[in-house]
Order: sequence, then C-alpha cells, then structure tokens
Amino acid sequence: MFKFTGSKIVSLLFLLLPTQSVLAWETDQFTKRFSPLQDSTLKLNAKVNSELSAVIQDWKPIDGTNEILFVKRVYKRLSDNHLFSHYESWINNSIYINKSDIKQKDSIYAGASLSSSRFNFFFDGAPTVYAGGARFGTDKTGHFFSEGYIYYQLFHNVRLSLEKILNYGIRSELAIFGLKISGVYSSGDLVANYEGFRFYESLFNSVVDPIKGSIIAWSPQGPVMRRGFDWRDYVSEIWDEALYPPVLIKPLQKTVLNNLIKLCNDFLRNPIKFKPQNEDALISRYSHLGLHFQTQNRLENVCR
Repeated sequence: MFKFTGSKIVSLLFLLLPTQSVLAWETDQFTKRFSPLQDSTLKLNAKVNSELSAVIQDWKPIDGTNEILFVKRVYKRLSDNHLFSHYESWINNSIYINKSDIKQKDSIYAGASLSSSRFNFFFDGAPTVYAGGARFGTDKTGHFFSEGYIYYQLFHNVRLSLEKILNYGIRSELAIFGLKISGVYSSGDLVANYEGFRFYESLFNSVVDPIKGSIIAWSPQGPVMRRGFDWRDYVSEIWDEALYPPVLIKPLQKTVLNNLIKLCNDFLRNPIKFKPQNEDALISRYSHLGLHFQTQNRLENVCR
C-alpha cells in the first residue's frame, strides 16, 4: 500500500491549493496582544445570516423539506472546501473587518525551520479578529464551517456515533489538519470543529439550544428563518491560542519558546491579558473532545 510521508502530503496539498491570497495556516494571539481590535461580531453575524437568507430565497418547492440538502447548500455558500472556506477567505480579504495581521517573520513561529514548521513555513499565519467575546484566528471559522460539516456528514450520512466522529477529529488534528502538516496540535481547532457541527445541527434541531430553538423552520412556503445566527453562541476564549497554547512538536517548541521569552515585557505590562478567565468551565464543557494544551507556553509560566 502506498504511504504518504509528511513531504508527500505537503506536495499534494500544494497541487490542491487555491491562490495564496486566501491562505493562512496557524495563528498567533501572543504577538500584538495590545493591538486594539474592534468587535466584529455583528459584521461577522451579518455575513452568515446573509448566506442563510440566500439559501432560503433559492429554495424551490421541488426541494421539499429536505434538511440535509438545505445544510449542504449552506455549507456550499460558507465553505465548499475542506481546507479553506469561503467565509474565512472573505474575512481575510475584507477591508471592513478589523484584523490584526502578523507576518510569519514577526510571529512566535519566526525562525522556525522547514523541517519543524513544515507547511506553516510557507505562509503567514491567520489574522486575529475579536468576536463573540474572544480574540481568535480566522482559521477557526474555516474549521467551524468546513470540519463542522464533515462531522455533520459523518453523523447523518455515515451514521457514526458522536464518539467516533470526535475521534476522527482528533486523528485529523494529528495529521492533515494539524500536527503532521504544521507541527501544531490545536485544541482550539477541535473545539471550533465541534461548534461548527453544533451550528449545522442547530439549523433544524431545537435540542442543540432548547431555549432559542432551531435557526430554520419549515412553513407551507418553504424554509423560514426563526432567528439569526450569532457567533456568541459558539465562540469561547478557548479559541484564543495565547490563553490555550497548542501542543508543538519538539523542534518547533524550542523556537517558539525563544520567541515567547521576548514577549515577557508585554506580559508584565498587563498579566491579566494573557490569563484565561473561564478555564474550569470550558475544560468541563469540552473535556470529551481530546483537549491537550502546552500550558508551559502560557506567558505566566514562560516569564517566571
């Protein structure tokens, strides 16, 4: 059987990639921590709700009440690619969304070799935005809409149990969406995947949020919007990789640690900016997702 090595996977990905303008792999919320960011929640919400409305407007009587088809069309408008989503690309290229852009050479990954940073070596990291009460890389929205839809497919089409789906997520973060390709295992990515699954489920399933109910309902005329999408229902500070640092392979960890030490003046300026506020609740909420953090990379530990 043919086996993909790390270098072969990277080569294959290059053949599949869209233009570089939409590319962003890992992200960095340590650097430029004090760079002011406007709250983009309403703008980011509006884009999702606009796409949902477009699916509703295009719905034909012949489509019936096919929930799986409706979800597929939502996915097509927001992602349509399991590596890079339309929505993530839209944020990265929009002049109306306030972002903190950090070049690779200025990030915590600066100076990492090709062998340690792998695919991440070739591209700048995902910009940081503030929405839903947290700072996070735009790559999380890609995970949300792309991997979240894979979870949905595995649940409804393949009929896998949630446990097996979550194990798939862990394996993907160890391989093509994480550790093997970029040298990084991000639990924030896993949480974004899961929350994306919850989003697709919540389109019609009121059990996901019994208080708010489903986002979409059926009427005699077709699908109607019961309520708007809101990032605040899904985002948490666990998406912030300065608060919940990802696990790194050893060669990459050495480089990152040297760069983190340079940020200790920032930490001493305002330590609270680098400390999680809801850790116990979040760990309890997502304990079933295979979370692993490199807590030694929290600046409160680095700067001791």
